[in-house]
Amino acid sequence: QCDWSSDVCSSDLFLPNGTPQTVSIEASGLQFGSLLATSPPTMDDSAGCLNIPCATLTPSPGTINQTTIPNFSLSAQFALSTSFNWITDCQHLATNNGCGSVSNVYNFVIRVRDDFCPAPAINIKTISIVVMPKPHIKSPVIHCIDVLNNGNVKLSWNPVKDTLRSFYSYNIYTSTNPNGPFTILDTIKNSKINTYTHIGAGANSIKRYYYIKTYSGCPSDRLEAIPYDTVRTIKLDVNAIGTDVAELKWNNIRNIQLNSSEKKYAVYRGINSIFSHIADVIDTTYIDSLNYCGQMVNYYVSIRDTNLLDSNNIKSTCESTSNLDSNYFYDTTPPSGPYIDSVSVMGNEMIIGWDSVKAGDLKWYYIYKIDKGYPVLIDSTLNLFYKTMDNI
Repeated sequence: QCDWSSDVCSSDLFLPNGTPQTVSIEASGLQFGSLLATSPPTMDDSAGCLNIPCATLTPSPGTINQTTIPNFSLSAQFALSTSFNWITDCQHLATNNGCGSVSNVYNFVIRVRDDFCPAPAINIKTISIVVMPKPHIKSPVIHCIDVLNNGNVKLSWNPVKDTLRSFYSYNIYTSTNPNGPFTILDTIKNSKINTYTHIGAGANSIKRYYYIKTYSGCPSDRLEAIPYDTVRTIKLDVNAIGTDVAELKWNNIRNIQLNSSEKKYAVYRGINSIFSHIADVIDTTYIDSLNYCGQMVNYYVSIRDTNLLDSNNIKSTCESTSNLDSNYFYDTTPPSGPYIDSVSVMGNEMIIGWDSVKAGDLKWYYIYKIDKGYPVLIDSTLNLFYKTMDNI
């Protein structure tokens, strides 16, 4: 029976006298490789054709247009099968066909016959293959743009899929103006890489804009794909409203957020390089009331993306983080005075007690005595009581 899983298959049954029929296959084509006397016989994919890699048949018959190795034939009783294989490449887009012209069309002729007497049956098929340029790959989507403490910028994107080996490079562009001009920053020739850090971006003081173009296709047909969109670093500005209120303003990284992006920004406040998460907001502004006696306060904001993929399609998260910005704040509102809750006399001593004052800028409790109708400062303390023997 014929093996229909093969590319070429022929079958015939019996001669009139009941003996099995013998079928044979011959092949021709200038793109077939040289014959190799292996077991099973095959063709060389690196020699003998117009333009390597060559096409092969396995098992391989002798050919009409090439020298046949002695006893190198492909025949069998009842049925015969062979598999066609050809790995095309960009150079096959233009091959000299020996007739003074180049072409991307390749013809392969397969002839099958039996041994029926007095005249064998013959069947001839021509296979024409048109080699087309490799497809161009779309540009990747930038999922996160992270401003590092030193002003460098880290970009993160999902790697492109390159099943046909069409990829040549990621071309990364940048500008300090949303309308350009954009200049090429760097070229990455590994499709599996999905991050890039722009050294010296200066994004701690200016806003940076970026896009990535994929460069792909055959050498004679390579093109830069249009960018998915342009992203910008998050530029945070911290302004003082009065002396004790911080007004934070920042921008989105793109005009329309990705579906994989979280819809809220995390706001962080820091004193002496120690940061704490203070709020989550859906807007790009935040008001923070402070009660520091006098302090430089730092802030940054970030937003997460939950669909960053690596070359193995493993999902992770990334963050787009703003620059650090700061301002000096101080609280001019004095704390409310304590309330005396007890006065005790023990012998020659009087003990005055009061409740604590909840204020971050508290320095001292001052104790006054009313003398002839006027308050007179007699002492200061950080305790919640005062002991005196003065005129009791």
